Amino acid sequence: WFWSPDGWASPFRSADRLFGTGAIDFAGSGVVHMVGGIAGLWGALIEGPRIGRFEKDGGAITLRGHSASLVVLGTFLLWFGWFGFNPGSFTKILVTYDSGSNYGQWS
Repeated sequence: WFWSPDGWASPFRSADRLFGTGAIDFAGSGVVHMVGGIAGLWGALIEGPRIGRFEKDGGAITLRGHSASLVVLGTFLLWFGWFGFNPGSFTKILVTYDSGSNYGQWS
């Protein structure tokens, strides 16, 4: 798709299908997220709902929340990891133009 010079979404083809621009899959992120999503879907389908989630007649049981401190800890770890990851990624996608100016592409 993206990686082959002849792929249908390659930015190197003169007549590609994506509005004449193509796509660049930076660091294989498209594959990583697609494989992770499919693996998560299959895992959820194989495991099914948790024990005690539904009554015998099929009605849903309301589950109480758990530990608020673990929610805060998880949020902090994600936040810290995200802000540690993004500056490193930004230096890789920073583009230098002929005029000497830099332009970063954010998503």
